[in-house]
Amino acid sequence: MESGKLNKKIRIQEFTLSQDSSGGGARTWTNLTETWAAVEPMQGRELVFAQQINSRISVKITLRYVAGVTPQCRVYDIQMELQCEYPDINSIQGSVDTPAVTSPADGAIDVPVLKVFTCSAFTVTGGTDTHISTQWQIAAADDTSFNTPVYDAASGTELLSLQIPGGKLIEGTDYIIRVRQNGKNLGGSAWSPVVSFTTFAEEEG
Repeated sequence: MESGKLNKKIRIQEFTLSQDSSGGGARTWTNLTETWAAVEPMQGRELVFAQQINSRISVKITLRYVAGVTPQCRVYDIQMELQCEYPDINSIQGSVDTPAVTSPADGAIDVPVLKVFTCSAFTVTGGTDTHISTQWQIAAADDTSFNTPVYDAASGTELLSLQIPGGKLIEGTDYIIRVRQNGKNLGGSAWSPVVSFTTFAEEEG
């Protein structure tokens, strides 16, 4: 599922059972989370199979992994003001885990301007996916929001390392770097924690 198709804002609710004043069971719904999802009507064999499990199922809801969501939860479409108490919530997909810059170490000094940077392996929570690209950003140390990075590029071949082209980094300069990874179906991860480093300055003479 492409991240751009997760275009419905939904609220997921879970219930607890308690005893009411007459001794019967009372179901209380509480909000678990709000998130973006794809809400699609089921058709054909997919609908027939789903209704063999629960005759009330008519839509499929796909979203990124959310801890605590079960088939007993209900979904409220915030934009359409529609409630779906028993969706096909088994279709939930996972999310790409946040990577980390593994080299250089945070605070490293004397880093070569042609340094090969590396990051952690691609992993997913709550599903499976294929690692298709990795994006790197490097900025001056005082550009903490990466508004004007000195280097910003994605690669679909070198997924866990980055060879900085010549002329991008200046000797004796403080920089920060971050990385994120993209899955084929689940989209991009969050940006990694920022790592700071200082490039090597050659002595004159």
